[in-house]
Amino acid sequence: MSVPFAHFSVSPGRLITRGRYGMRRECVTSVGGVDVPVTIVGKEEVLDTLSPTLFLVYGCYGESNLLWLELLPQDLLDSGWKVALCHVRGGGELGHAWYCQGVGAAKDSHSVPDLVSCVSHLHSLSLASPSLSALHATSGGAAVAARALLRHPGLVSKLVLRFPFLQPESGALLSEEEGEEWEGMSQWEGGEVGAEVFVTVGGKDRRAPPRQAANFLSSLSDRTQRYVNFLLDADHTGFSDSAYRVETNFLLDLPRQRQSWLSFFRR
Repeated sequence: MSVPFAHFSVSPGRLITRGRYGMRRECVTSVGGVDVPVTIVGKEEVLDTLSPTLFLVYGCYGESNLLWLELLPQDLLDSGWKVALCHVRGGGELGHAWYCQGVGAAKDSHSVPDLVSCVSHLHSLSLASPSLSALHATSGGAAVAARALLRHPGLVSKLVLRFPFLQPESGALLSEEEGEEWEGMSQWEGGEVGAEVFVTVGGKDRRAPPRQAANFLSSLSDRTQRYVNFLLDADHTGFSDSAYRVETNFLLDLPRQRQSWLSFFRR
């Protein structure tokens, strides 16, 4: 089912209104019979066809990932990819009640299934397929993305995590907002994800320290490739143009500059 733009508080980005890319929206039925919107962006000729698809998810702190319409990966779009923004519960796309349905333990029961439903829906429409799908998440969105693949290995072929905040660390002092956001969410126990994994971490990131990514990678039992781009002087917001290019090359499967990547599995 299509979803009208009027249901959202953010209008299409400039690149879309100027005619560079097209947009469509789908409505996906998730757990509890709730309809979850998906915004799909790409060149007009690929919007309705099977093509490589990058799924984006956040679902935290009541923030809308529609704001990312101004920051879409144009290199991918110009190469014939689609980008699908999954507006899972926990985000702010549909108001405060939408956010409250994805807080704490509800991230496990709502946000994660919402994401799986969004990806599976596009697969069922033959707009994407597991072998042509990648999943991207930043900061707290990584907690949703990682759990989705641990529950459904092979849902996508590539997982990209940028400065991933996977769960509060034991003994960490959280603000009131952070405590409400994450309290009661399950601890991940590792397993298979069925996808190549690329993680960007910052050496000065106190919000999501590199050991979180290291622990996550070491917990994976499958033999898919895992890579880490370690930005020595970066904090939680220190993503650079060069880091973006390395991340994009991983998705596009361009010749990999392995000397700039650190591959590790343990702390």
